[in-house]
Amino acid sequence: MKRFISFGEIGQFRNCIKDITHAVRYKGEDDNGESVYDPTIKLPLIKAVGSEKIHGTNASVCYSNPDGFWVQSKKSIITPEKDNAGCAFTAEKNKNEWMPIIQKLAKCYNIDLNKNIVTMFFEWARGVIQKNSACSDMDKRAVIFRHFKVSPFDEGQPAVWLPTLLSTTWVDHKPSNIFNIMNYKTWEIVIDFENPLLSVNKMVTK
Repeated sequence: MKRFISFGEIGQFRNCIKDITHAVRYKGEDDNGESVYDPTIKLPLIKAVGSEKIHGTNASVCYSNPDGFWVQSKKSIITPEKDNAGCAFTAEKNKNEWMPIIQKLAKCYNIDLNKNIVTMFFEWARGVIQKNSACSDMDKRAVIFRHFKVSPFDEGQPAVWLPTLLSTTWVDHKPSNIFNIMNYKTWEIVIDFENPLLSVNKMVTK
């Protein structure tokens, strides 16, 4: 049965600092049920990769063998009859372009499509979706994010995120306006979580 696959929330940097600190220094609970942390454990250096911000609306295509192919907005499953800025209509029209991408990723990562749903999130962008942006004069396009989501049918099992790039090169599907964000300018930054605020200025200047 088709079900909505959530993209989730994009947390702020302060939330990331808190999560990393908890993951590294958390030791369990004391006799009173209070969390115990070891502040002597050094926090890591983590390399982050940034990409261009495309101004549009969040969307995705999903597939599993039992359920077939479907399209989503950020909050619900959409169809050509109940659409969001023409996204479902275009994705259904380009289904024969989307399916080889999904199947290639499933083969590369040994994903059993009989037991899992593959969801490819992208920004659905064009000027009429968000005016006065860099995409204003372009045709509507799907700009795929760096990672895609694999959701087991068993909702008790965790979903995993995997890279959409199978090599250093992704061939954009230009006739169907399906692109990968990682084919465009990216930035790398090493964040020292012992002094994370020092990285803020680097992020701002990128």
